[in-house]
This record gives sequence, structure tokens and C-alpha cells, in this order.
Amino acid sequence: MKMEKEKLIQMIQLIEGTFSISEKRIFIELIKLSINDEAVATVQFLKNKTSVSNTTIYITLKTLQLKGYILKTKKDTFNIVLKGVEYITELFEIQNKHNINKI
Repeated sequence: MKMEKEKLIQMIQLIEGTFSISEKRIFIELIKLSINDEAVATVQFLKNKTSVSNTTIYITLKTLQLKGYILKTKKDTFNIVLKGVEYITELFEIQNKHNINKI
């Protein structure tokens, strides 16, 4: 991933209207775990880290895949999608610019 994990995590936390609370928690955990854009995490691990229910984790992982932020490559393995990261960066910059202009 070209971007530093911490910077991406901060953007996800601050971005408005794109992610639900559960999506933010799970996506951030996947980013923290990722090595070369690949994260391996079981539902139980994500539940322990995020306090999100099993059902919500399954739904959230599917939602993140449908939105194009992650790609499931095999059981319990997800790739962070570069286009999704680029979209988050662009959206964050737009929201940041908009908020600066409002002040």
C-alpha cells in the first residue's frame, strides 16, 4: 500500500457518511493486520478486537467487498483494494476542503 496505514486509518475515522461504525471498526482492523495489502482474520478475531457481533461482521465484510474496499481471496483472507484507498483519499480531501471553507 502506497499510503501509510496510520494515515489511512485517520482518514477512515474522520470521513463522514461513507462508513457505518461497524464498517470503520472492521476495516481499520483489517488495515492494521495487513501485510502487503493482505489481511488474514477470522470472524472470531474480529469480534474480539471490535466487539461487533458475528452476524454484523459477516454483513460488514460483504458490504466492504461490494463497495470495493476489500477483496476476499480465500477463507479468512482479504486484500485491501488500491482503488478503494484512492477513493477514500479523494473523498477525505474533498470533505476537508469543504470543512475548511466553512470556517
